[in-house]
This record gives sequence, structure tokens and C-alpha cells, in this order.
Amino acid sequence: MARGRLSGPASAVPVLALAFLSFAGCQNEAPPRPSKSDDPEGSGRQSPGPLSVGGGKGGVAVDPPPASYPNYVATFGGFVLCSQTSDVPHLSEVVFESNAPVATKAVVRSVTPALVRGSPRAERTAYAPLAFTLGSPPHYHEPYAGLPAPGDYRGGLPDVEVQQSCQEAESAVVAVNDREVPIAGYLELMVVVPASAEGAIVDGFTIHYDVEGDSHSLRVPWTMVVCDQKRTRQQCQGR
Repeated sequence: MARGRLSGPASAVPVLALAFLSFAGCQNEAPPRPSKSDDPEGSGRQSPGPLSVGGGKGGVAVDPPPASYPNYVATFGGFVLCSQTSDVPHLSEVVFESNAPVATKAVVRSVTPALVRGSPRAERTAYAPLAFTLGSPPHYHEPYAGLPAPGDYRGGLPDVEVQQSCQEAESAVVAVNDREVPIAGYLELMVVVPASAEGAIVDGFTIHYDVEGDSHSLRVPWTMVVCDQKRTRQQCQGR
């Protein structure tokens, strides 16, 4: 099973994850864009903008698979999307920092009451937000894949509307962690990072979205590290 290190909250709502240790988060300034920024100073603090994924700086590092796999993929999650107001954000794109591998991408995982209800009670925690795992959605079919994250996946971000309030999303995650069927579902943004034996790092990302014709952006200063095989990266040493 993949292991990792975590510092700071990955989401405003509880996150199900295993074997966390801390490391200092990194951040770069997001490229300027003519929009209303919900985090203009890159501080990680939420401002009055409607979209939220939680707050705080930090990051997580995941161990690589055995050296017999020269190339592999890791998926990072825990970014539970919700609206802090009655407005409905429409996602348009996710822009990653310049150090991210070219093929890094964002997908949105939808967890609905019907999906949870259709699973045995003992298995319902699999629908909780997943902080990290090896492998790629939606099937996590790679032979080295770790914990799966079942759900309905969407890669076309312009089609994603965040209709859940933060209270609804929090209640849904709490219910799933308690193996209960939530009243409403939630959306989780997940970042898929390809890596080689040298590992990979993504120093955060910016979500661009629209609300009733107005453009907004939310920078998420969360560092995601896929450790290299020799553990030479600073976040991976001593493991």
C-alpha cells in the first residue's frame, strides 16, 4: 500500500488517508490572469470567493512502486469542491505550476448517495476522499496500484458545476466515513501525476471558474510529490 507524508489540511472536510508524516510545503506564485482571485497573495487562506477546497499550505509525498516499474502514476485527492455561498461555480480549467510533468491532469470524482447505498456497509469508506494512492483513475488497474477510489469520474472540467454547499459536502464526507449513506453527494478534485524513476513534484495549482459570467481563480498551494526510487528528493529522505 502507498505511504506518504502530509502537512496541513488537504480539505476543509475530513480526509481518509493512512501513514501521514509532515513535511514543509512549497509554493510558487500562480501565473497572472485577469480574474477575481480568491487567494490573491497565494496565502492558502480562503477569501469571499464562492469556490472552496479547504485551506492551508502543505503537501504530501507518496512512495514509488518497486524499481521494476520505470514509469508510474500517482493520484492525489482530498480536494473536496464546494460553494461557500448560494452561487454555483462552473469549473473551466486547472493550471498547474511550471514544475509539473507535462501530462499532469485534473479529474473530478463524483460520489453520490446511490453509489454509497449500493455498496456493502463495510466497504463504504472507500468512497471517502482519498489523499493519495498509486495508480490512475477511474479503474486503478496498474499492477502497482494502491487504494482505489470508486466513483463517477469526469475529465471535462467545463462540464462540472459545483452545486454542493460546503455544509452539504462536509456532511456527506462525515456520513461516508461513518459508513452511512449521505443525504447529498460531493465532488472531489483529483490530480493525476505521471512519474519516472526520478520521481515528480507539483507545487500546487490554480482552479479557474466562472460564476454568472464573472471569472474567478482559486490557487491551491498544496505540494504533491512522487518520490524517486533512490529517495533523493528532500521530501522523501529518511524513509
